[in-house]
Amino acid sequence: MRRFLYRLAAVLAACSACLALCPAAVLAAADPAVVTTNATAGWPQAEDINSTTGVLIEASTGTVLFNKSMDQQMYPASITKVLTTFVVLENGNMSDPVTMTQTGVNYAVGGSANQGTRVGEVFTLEQLVYGTMLASANDMATQMGEYIGGTIENFADMMNARAAKLGCTGTHFTNACGMPDPNHVTTAHDMALIMRAAVEREDFRRIVGTASYTIPATNMSGERSVTNHDPLLLSKDFQYSGLIGGKTGYTDAAQNTLVNAASRDGFTLICVTLHAADAPKAAFDHVNLLNYGYDNFEMCEVMPAEYCEGGKNRIVVPKGTGLSDLTESVEEYDVDGTAMLRKTYLLNGYSLGSISLTKENMDAYEKKLEEEAREAELAKNREAESQKATVTGDGESEETTVSESSEEKDGQKMTDAQKSAGEKVEKIKKIFKAIIAGMTVLVILFLILLIRYFVKSKHFD
Repeated sequence: MRRFLYRLAAVLAACSACLALCPAAVLAAADPAVVTTNATAGWPQAEDINSTTGVLIEASTGTVLFNKSMDQQMYPASITKVLTTFVVLENGNMSDPVTMTQTGVNYAVGGSANQGTRVGEVFTLEQLVYGTMLASANDMATQMGEYIGGTIENFADMMNARAAKLGCTGTHFTNACGMPDPNHVTTAHDMALIMRAAVEREDFRRIVGTASYTIPATNMSGERSVTNHDPLLLSKDFQYSGLIGGKTGYTDAAQNTLVNAASRDGFTLICVTLHAADAPKAAFDHVNLLNYGYDNFEMCEVMPAEYCEGGKNRIVVPKGTGLSDLTESVEEYDVDGTAMLRKTYLLNGYSLGSISLTKENMDAYEKKLEEEAREAELAKNREAESQKATVTGDGESEETTVSESSEEKDGQKMTDAQKSAGEKVEKIKKIFKAIIAGMTVLVILFLILLIRYFVKSKHFD
């Protein structure tokens, strides 16, 4: 019995050791894959994906729009090359000649995606980058790593340090190409953060958006034509409008991995899925997640860009959500003696993004808001006074109208009296005229009689 217990303990210890060498297996058992963003009140509900884990983030804010066990450690396979290329672009000169060594050529074997390079063959660093990202050539990726880092181990350290600086917490790479290694792991969220930083570079965007590239003849071989493997870029079944580009990956342990970035009207989304049963299912997941993002979310300005660090003044919100629906969390910190504020906007406790600005700018902005509020209040008061004056003015008009009506009546009375007096005057004038006429007739008759009298008297004389 004691021997059985010892053997059982030994078996359990061996199993524990194996699990320790495979962080993905540990976390897969401990962290069931669920779409946690669907649990947020007021959040647009998303369908589940085929892949074991996945994430969708908005690039400018880093806001997570979809989360299915995004922090679960998994094997990345060849999407490792996103970080490889990013570090090479940051540290290398694309026109540099690079000579293949045994380190890189070791991967130019069957079962490993490669370009059949040979020891002593010379490429430019740019040609190796295109071969790495489009054809997923492990020999070229490894040679770039050795060239930039001096050794693959040193380059892996550079990769891990860069990932940590980007905020990655679950990534540890041991090689430049993503070949299987129990300690070569990442998370969907970490890969999204890496891709987010990479697509800020114009040269990286140009590379991942290239459908095909011709590597000229070298000192040891003819020209090579390499073609992009991203289904969302080239496949008629999955081509996506606004796609920037991405990277595929596959190993037996990792299954199908995929990372992509797309941009529409300045709204950039990063999508990562890990461990899909086949490539079409991974591509299907990406199309659905990108559509979910563009159909359900939009950018929202929280204050004028001139007040914010780097002009970054937007957050991402579910469509139809306004600032009045959000709460704010303010964090104070110091940068080289300058008082800074970080304002995070929350929907039912879920972060939608943050903006940073100096305390001085925040005070200036609040002062501006107070002045605008004061001006609005003054304008409101002026409008009220104007309306009151209008009402008062209408009352005066009515009184004036009544007064004018009274005056018209008085005037009418005066007119009637004048008319009556005039009629009397006219009567008197008529009587006077009649008297005058009568007197005139009498005078005329008197004159006639007088004349006849004188005539008769003259006649008798």
